[in-house]
Amino acid sequence: MFLFRLPILFYKLVQRAKKQRKFATNFWNNFFNEEEKKMISPRNWRRIHDYPFQFIVFFAEWCADLRNKPISDDERIILTLYAGGLCLYDDFFDNEQLEETDLKTIYFGQYSKENKNVEIIIFNKIQQTFMQKYSFSTQFTKEFLAFYHAQLKSQAQLKNILSFSELKKISFDKGGLALVLSWLLLENTLTENKSTQDKSTEIERNFVYEVGAWFQILDDTLDMATDKKNNIQTLATHVENIEELENLLYQQTKMIQNLLKNLPYSHKKIKQTLGFLEIIGTSGKVHLDKLKKIQHKNKKKLKDFSIEELAWKQNDKKNFWIAFKFWIKKQ
Repeated sequence: MFLFRLPILFYKLVQRAKKQRKFATNFWNNFFNEEEKKMISPRNWRRIHDYPFQFIVFFAEWCADLRNKPISDDERIILTLYAGGLCLYDDFFDNEQLEETDLKTIYFGQYSKENKNVEIIIFNKIQQTFMQKYSFSTQFTKEFLAFYHAQLKSQAQLKNILSFSELKKISFDKGGLALVLSWLLLENTLTENKSTQDKSTEIERNFVYEVGAWFQILDDTLDMATDKKNNIQTLATHVENIEELENLLYQQTKMIQNLLKNLPYSHKKIKQTLGFLEIIGTSGKVHLDKLKKIQHKNKKKLKDFSIEELAWKQNDKKNFWIAFKFWIKKQ
């Protein structure tokens, strides 16, 4: 029963969170010298910790559970470098400081122009170390180029000119491919049975992509206030009402649950992963539930919500009881 398993699942998440927080603090403090630390903005210092945390604790750890092999020290370092660099790389598409071709070459360590931009200097250091630790495979390069093109298309989100279908494709590709790239950094992810390897790889790759798309919906849901303030078109700001966004999240949740059940792993491991996904996705459902009450009370469309109303209040004590309601229903 799900409620009975909740304490164990929460305990595992908390322990993994503590481990990654401690690792990231030590890693980045040793990685940068004192002068470089002063160059990094508080926002980016927080993000190079938060991005790896999300990729590792909310994905790689339970991916390792499925393969029945803990994350190795090398994998943790590589994933931390990948995700830490990715958060800086993502900004390059928004601030228009690099030309289109430079946005590609800089990721492959081929950007040779002199540039005193702090974010570029810091990114280059992270990326150079990442490339020393991991030699880009043909598959990684292929998936990255698809991610790169999705990022280029995402620049239109700042202009609010995309249809919902275009926005969904771009958003899903950004979130899905970012997670696929991190999945490729894990060793021995799949069964060693060579006769089923190709089929299993494709099935698991599709599952990882859809989980990444699911994470994108969750991020857009929790970031609605910030995105509205900055006039950024996202999946969450484009819909007419909360029910549309709620349905999008529900359909994506059902999809990844069904894909997970078809992976070549033990029923016990799959059941545990379903539990982790349920916990991770709760914040999005809680926020939508609170917004839906505001919508019904005030009889207004989502676009008419104030930034304050859209803001995700993480420390609100009501969150637990709303979450508990969902967990009871899950039971």
